[in-house]
Amino acid sequence: MKDRDKPGIGRLAKKLRELGFSLAATAGTYGAIRAYGVELERINKLSEGRPNILDSIKNREIALVINTPAPGNEGTRSDGSLIRTCAVIHGIPCITTLQAAWTVIEGITALKQRDYRVKALQDYHMVPPEAAKASGSGSGSMTEVKAG
Repeated sequence: MKDRDKPGIGRLAKKLRELGFSLAATAGTYGAIRAYGVELERINKLSEGRPNILDSIKNREIALVINTPAPGNEGTRSDGSLIRTCAVIHGIPCITTLQAAWTVIEGITALKQRDYRVKALQDYHMVPPEAAKASGSGSGSMTEVKAG
């Protein structure tokens, strides 16, 4: 997390905890979040030895990465760059702005507030048995409606 974004990370972390996420962060971000009173695990940076953040990503202990790039690291492989690359390689969503993180949180919140049920697409296009009988289409069992 770039230093400019650290003041805004506390509220974001608090909301993620309210949504049921457990959190982990490297030293600087950890301190910014703890200062906001949010519980989380401290995880090693790459230079601090193993296990570190990349190990946690590779071991699928991390489900979502929020890592905002810091300017001035062009041409070097910073920890942030390696973290984002590792997340992408291992199929873990990686968010790179606080605005995008808030958008994801809004989406997760909306999903948790609704009672969604899985239904096959074909179930939306079925003709009830009584309609199938009336049209003379056969046995009265459910029949797919075909377009055109």
